[in-house]
Amino acid sequence: MPTLKETTDSVDARVAELMDFITTTQESNEQNGKYVQLDWSHATDPEDGVVKQPDRLSRKLPGKAKTWTDFGYPIESPVCNACVHEYVAPGGSGWVLILSMKFGGKRYMRTVKYGPESSDTGWSEVVAPK
Repeated sequence: MPTLKETTDSVDARVAELMDFITTTQESNEQNGKYVQLDWSHATDPEDGVVKQPDRLSRKLPGKAKTWTDFGYPIESPVCNACVHEYVAPGGSGWVLILSMKFGGKRYMRTVKYGPESSDTGWSEVVAPK
């Protein structure tokens, strides 16, 4: 079984390629400052670096017109869950790619924002409030 670092490194190696794909596709779909929003690709997060085929590629977010199937799901061997959401900020609108996986029973997430508030959180453990 791969380690957490090996798994996140594997996903990170694909993020630049994924961001390029999503950016190009978002720019061709962008309408009036609005971007495509996509639901989670998996009903449950992949675990422990094991490839899990997405089972929600045809699911639309409420009130949204696109699915991963419409948009084009570019991940061949997914070891993490993915969704895309739009954000609106004082400087303009953009979108954020959210990645999620479980490893050793713990949930880890990474968010990568594109637009006027571009940022990348890196991977962090999600800790439930007490």
